[in-house]
Amino acid sequence: TEPPVDRISDMCTGVIPLGRSVEVVDVDVTGVWANGMIVQDPRGGARNAGIAVFSGGAPGVSVGDRVDVTGVLGDYFGELQIESTSITRIGSGMRVSPVAMSSTVASTDPYQGMLVKVSGTVTDTAYDCTIDGAGCTDTNLWEIGGSNGVVVFDRMYEDSLWTSHIGETPVVGVLTWRWERARLMPRTADDFGP
Repeated sequence: TEPPVDRISDMCTGVIPLGRSVEVVDVDVTGVWANGMIVQDPRGGARNAGIAVFSGGAPGVSVGDRVDVTGVLGDYFGELQIESTSITRIGSGMRVSPVAMSSTVASTDPYQGMLVKVSGTVTDTAYDCTIDGAGCTDTNLWEIGGSNGVVVFDRMYEDSLWTSHIGETPVVGVLTWRWERARLMPRTADDFGP
């Protein structure tokens, strides 16, 4: 398989500067939300292999799709992302598996944008994100691992009954950064439990 034109790891570690045009090829869609997606390079290893892609509307892809992405490398309130994008679906069949880790490890930069499986002690089943920022209005959050851990967030959740999973671990999801905290975003009910 040909390597990507630009390596996600080079974006995540600052080798590629913000504001530069970038292109990644044959990467896996690991999560989707209303205005974008998260992609991960299956050849990228266990660190610095995932990144958010802001499309400004529904990206027209699903979890498990393989895509090529072009755009500009940017930073949105601490979340590294590819902006002003062009997304081309080239196939399906996700090749990445979640990396298992503790909540403390999950809260570190090398795992932002990656598919992970987090275990640990649930420390707050009704997390109030105004602690992180007065403007935060996110609801139905919970925390694993205290202030050095992650907040579980429903930004990408596609199934019903989100609240029935509050406090359930381990949790599989994509990591992001929001309101100065690591956020873990499960995608379906299958992302909860053993």
